[in-house]
Amino acid sequence: MPDTPALFDIDEPPTPPTTPPEDERTPTKKLSDWLTSLVRGHQNGTLADLRRPNARTVPGMIAASFAGPDATPEQRDVYRQVAFLFAVYHRGSTRDKAMPGIGTMGAACARIGTATGRGRKNDGAVRIMHRLLASSRRIPWRHLQHAVERLRSCDAAAPNWQQLTNDLTTWLTDPDPVADQWGADFFTPTYTSNKPKTTNGATK
Repeated sequence: MPDTPALFDIDEPPTPPTTPPEDERTPTKKLSDWLTSLVRGHQNGTLADLRRPNARTVPGMIAASFAGPDATPEQRDVYRQVAFLFAVYHRGSTRDKAMPGIGTMGAACARIGTATGRGRKNDGAVRIMHRLLASSRRIPWRHLQHAVERLRSCDAAAPNWQQLTNDLTTWLTDPDPVADQWGADFFTPTYTSNKPKTTNGATK
């Protein structure tokens, strides 16, 4: 007996085309990830080009492009200059010391110095911090470069590059909160507890 034909032939729904996931990283995160990839990939030529801030280099333009299509020229310049500072810090080095960086520029300057004194206990670090905080509304690029060079020479961890890009973008229109935070991170004392330690109720 022949098979009874189905009343309806139902086709399988077509498989929707796959689309790559959207990159949800912020512009500053994209810049930081790209910069750290250059060190991990030993892209020394690209890093050398980034250390030429006054030249129109392809790496410099790539760094600026992370600011996004709607960025102002000043915002694009922030991204390019942060890339320059990153490249200065990693000059001639394969270091991987907390490569994304740690803390604000104020917190980083607190690491400048030697074993005998760092941060607010180091005259050189204090001078750098005063110059950064005394700047007008213009971003103090020269003093920032000096700070990064001192961090490099002290083998101290750099500031968080994503945070620095955010801070300097804010500085363009409202520098006071950024300077206040840097100053607080540098000058606020850190305290260690003098409370005696106890083990199983016994005081040491």
